Amino acid sequence: MKRNPLIFMGAAFLALVVMTAIKAPVEAQGGLVVVTSAAQVTGTGATVQLAASGTARWIQVLAPTTNSATVNCGDSSVSTTRGILIAAGGGFMFPQIAPDERQAVNQRYYSLSTIYCYVANGDKMNVIWGN
Repeated sequence: MKRNPLIFMGAAFLALVVMTAIKAPVEAQGGLVVVTSAAQVTGTGATVQLAASGTARWIQVLAPTTNSATVNCGDSSVSTTRGILIAAGGGFMFPQIAPDERQAVNQRYYSLSTIYCYVANGDKMNVIWGN
C-alpha cells in the first residue's frame, strides 16, 4: 500500500498548529520587556538606592574601566566590605527569576527600592533593568 505524502504533510502541519496554539497563552502572559537605563551614578562614597520604587525582571550593574575602586551591591547594609564586588570594567547581572508555575500570574520581580550599591567618591556606576 502506497502512502500519500500530502496526507503526511497535512498531519504534520496540523500538529504544528495545535502545538503553537497550546504554547501561545503562556507566551502572552509574559508580554514585552521594557529596558530602562538609569542615569549614570557618580559616587560620593555612600550607598545609593537603585530606584525609590518600581520592579524589574532583571538588573545589570556595570562599573566603568576608569573606576579606582570596586562598586559593591546588595541590601541596605552594603558598604566597602559588604555586598557583591564589581571590579572596574566589570559587571553583575541580577538574572531573571524563574516563574512559579503554581501561581496564576507566574511573574516574579526584583524590588528596585531594596537594592543598594556603594560607589566610591568620584567613581561611576551604570545600571539598566528590564520590566
